[in-house]
Amino acid sequence: MNNAKVESGMLDSEYEPLVATPGAGFDVQTGGKWHKSFLACGGDIGLCCAGAWCPCLVFGQTSQMLQEEGGGGGPLWRNCCLFFAIPLAINYTTALGIMLAMGAGAIPIPVSAAALRGIDCARLILVHAGLATYAYRRRGQLRQLEAIPGEAWRDWWAFCCCPGLTVCQEAAQLRRLRETRLQAAADGYHAVVQAPQPQHMA
Repeated sequence: MNNAKVESGMLDSEYEPLVATPGAGFDVQTGGKWHKSFLACGGDIGLCCAGAWCPCLVFGQTSQMLQEEGGGGGPLWRNCCLFFAIPLAINYTTALGIMLAMGAGAIPIPVSAAALRGIDCARLILVHAGLATYAYRRRGQLRQLEAIPGEAWRDWWAFCCCPGLTVCQEAAQLRRLRETRLQAAADGYHAVVQAPQPQHMA
């Protein structure tokens, strides 16, 4: 039987499909790099809006998709609630601590405008750092599933700097993985994850 190459509109030109015989196993190469860049916001206006206005829901959905793909993740409701509750808890806890400190005289009253800006900045940093500490492991699980190179500190930094863009990029990656596998199965192939081969200098 002659070998054939899978051709699908869902495949980017940057993902060169493998050559295989239908039903023989290998066919479509998926993974190895991010499908959309970090600043592309998932490449979808609906996903972009969801990531901007309700990133906890996108995080929960991608966590469930990742669990279904066998890469870790977890239930939608649990991850969605935690993604929403952790920043909220940190914010209110720090606000309560500041109020208690002011009441005890540790922070002089009235508070200057510069001091208030500093306090707000510190609260914002704590909120983003706490969220990133919870969420970065899930990004590592996705990278492992898709054979995407990277480091844990980069995953943490992505969530700390901009959680909305991060969840959009992850959602686009998982949607493409699922669509590619479904299309490959419909064409009689089996999609596989394969990291790019290192380029050797001649």
